[in-house]
Amino acid sequence: MRELFSHLAAISLALLSLTGHAQSSASVSPSAATQGSSWLDEKPGHYVNQLIAEAGASTLDYGANAFTSDGLQMIYWEHRNLGIVTLKTREARLLLRGPLTSVALDTNRSEVYFTRRGENHLFRLDIQSGQSVILAKLPQDAIVSSVNFDSTLVVGWYPSTNSVSGSHSGSTSAPSSGNDSQPGEIFVYAPRRDRIHVIAQTGAEPQQISFSPRIPNLMFYVAYDPSRPGNTVWMLNLDSAVTISVQPAVMTHEIAQHSFWGADGTTIWYDLQRPEGEDFYLATFNSQTGARMLYPLARNDWSVHYSIAPEDLELCGDGSSKKDQAHANDGNWIDLFVARKPIPDHLSSNLINVNSFRVIRLASLTEEDYEGTKPNARFTPDHQYVIFTSVRDGSSHVLEVEVRHARSGPSNPGSFDSSGKE
Repeated sequence: MRELFSHLAAISLALLSLTGHAQSSASVSPSAATQGSSWLDEKPGHYVNQLIAEAGASTLDYGANAFTSDGLQMIYWEHRNLGIVTLKTREARLLLRGPLTSVALDTNRSEVYFTRRGENHLFRLDIQSGQSVILAKLPQDAIVSSVNFDSTLVVGWYPSTNSVSGSHSGSTSAPSSGNDSQPGEIFVYAPRRDRIHVIAQTGAEPQQISFSPRIPNLMFYVAYDPSRPGNTVWMLNLDSAVTISVQPAVMTHEIAQHSFWGADGTTIWYDLQRPEGEDFYLATFNSQTGARMLYPLARNDWSVHYSIAPEDLELCGDGSSKKDQAHANDGNWIDLFVARKPIPDHLSSNLINVNSFRVIRLASLTEEDYEGTKPNARFTPDHQYVIFTSVRDGSSHVLEVEVRHARSGPSNPGSFDSSGKE
């Protein structure tokens, strides 16, 4: 079906050019195309599909689980409501009416845990039946962010009692303008035991709280601890109750942020800058062996957020604006990152291993795409498309671009090569 849409779009563009009515702009925005259609983004030369017809839709945060257990449907934000779309047919419908403050999808059971504004309760929705139940009373302003691998725990956080309550953000919280200055309490809720337990306290708002997709009691979170500057990504093993810094700072003004799990469930990926705003890397830390890998990035290839493919073979990024940390002159892209060298089965745990990416432009963005709602790109479960949010004419749209044909395309000439040189 998707190939048919792309084929029909190609015929339409050819006919338009013959009649002298082809678009002269670098790319055709959703407003210039029929909703639910496809169009050619001429800058990278790839077709883009409008996945969800309604304007105002946006993808979940880059690190959040968004796909049902069968891989056929994706949940998404529709302002502060939650929608669901069938990927093959592009049929979308309202799933939960808000105002919601957070959601956490259990991909094993196709259930959604969620919180509502003004209601200090944890709810659970069965996607198939559409029925929701109240599970537990939560502290004021609590939100949830992730469900563990065996569906026995839900993790979230709430502002500490000695902080000012108000709006805040999290990896699966509804779009908000919250700040990260308030201390927090990270908690887990056990649905089978109906118990809430605080597992960590942070000096600032915890973000990107996420369970491993393979190890039930392993998680990470990001918190800017004033007492330990530069140490921001933390791994917590609930079995041993041990918390370690994933990236201990080794220089001033170093920053690690925007972490996400590899598909193997043992590797933590994160954005590393040494120093902040100057030298950029994607870094990995293996939670079982301690092995590390660095991928140097050119300034125009740096992304605010990244997401990994189901088989750990490729990544996608949502680029950056001129106002972001890289201050890139040409960073407004959805990018595909392909490792130049295969990753060996056994990496050295004593030395930092180095690799690099071949970077391929998938779709063009604008500065407007980074104001408020972020692109938050992610791969589809079948690894055929990258889904992202784009803002055009003042409204957000959920789009997708095919990856298959792009892999054989040219790399960005400004990317680092295998030696780490531009």
